[in-house]
Amino acid sequence: MSPLQKLLAAVLAGLVLSLLVVVGGVAYVRGGDDTTVNLAEAPTATSTIPTLDDKPPPQEKDLVEETTTTSTTTTTTTTIPGLVPDTTTTSSTPPTTRVAPLVSASGAVLRPPGAPPTRQLAAGSGCEGLADPNASEVRCELFRAKGGDLIWLTQSTREGVLGSERGRSVYVFRRSGSSQWTIVLEMLDPSGSQYRSVNVRLADVSGDGSQDAVFGFRSGSGFLAVDVVEGPGTVAAHLDALSGSARVSTGQLDIWSGSGASSTHEVIRVVDGAYRVVSSEAVSSSEVPPSQL
Repeated sequence: MSPLQKLLAAVLAGLVLSLLVVVGGVAYVRGGDDTTVNLAEAPTATSTIPTLDDKPPPQEKDLVEETTTTSTTTTTTTTIPGLVPDTTTTSSTPPTTRVAPLVSASGAVLRPPGAPPTRQLAAGSGCEGLADPNASEVRCELFRAKGGDLIWLTQSTREGVLGSERGRSVYVFRRSGSSQWTIVLEMLDPSGSQYRSVNVRLADVSGDGSQDAVFGFRSGSGFLAVDVVEGPGTVAAHLDALSGSARVSTGQLDIWSGSGASSTHEVIRVVDGAYRVVSSEAVSSSEVPPSQL
């Protein structure tokens, strides 16, 4: 027998042997009821790892716990004074404060005398006793001013050889003794050409609780000059008004000035110890009230 024939014979014998083995196994399974094994119903293996709290060992599927992780991002800002500028800047512009115009005594009509003379006034006598010897049309009044009593006095005088010129004098006296009064302010108009009338009103226009004397000097053209006199005998404020009108009241002085169809109304009050124009407005000349001065 050749070698090829021997190889084929060996392969054929192996195939026959394998077929016999398969046939025999099938016959064995069908023939025995108690030896059947179902591989799909194999028991589940359990862990035998001991635990510290004597609890039943967990199933193998429970050895790894389900974990839920929540990630939170927190931003912290640290400000170091002097190194990091403040990120919030509040910029505020201070309110504009309008300062009311000052009313000074500049240009006052009444002036202190060069050598203040002192006059006698007997007890019980009226203030007319302080007038000049040749005076006429004397008007006067005592008022309780700041720092003491004052007297205002206006008079007309005859001047010249024949007395044809009618002069005018205005005085403010301050008490300097029981029967003595000293001239602290005066206006002398010997010819009577400066002012055609002089009027005086007493009121607490300064609002300090004391009386003030408000003088109005009016010229022939209607020009009005106003002096506010306070104790102890000084001009505290002076105003000029064209075709003017003035009204006095407690804590306030109202001045109207202008010509034609329009006029300017100014309100003067004491602010922080000084007279100031606190308001000014244009009004119709028909709205201007009669002047008290």
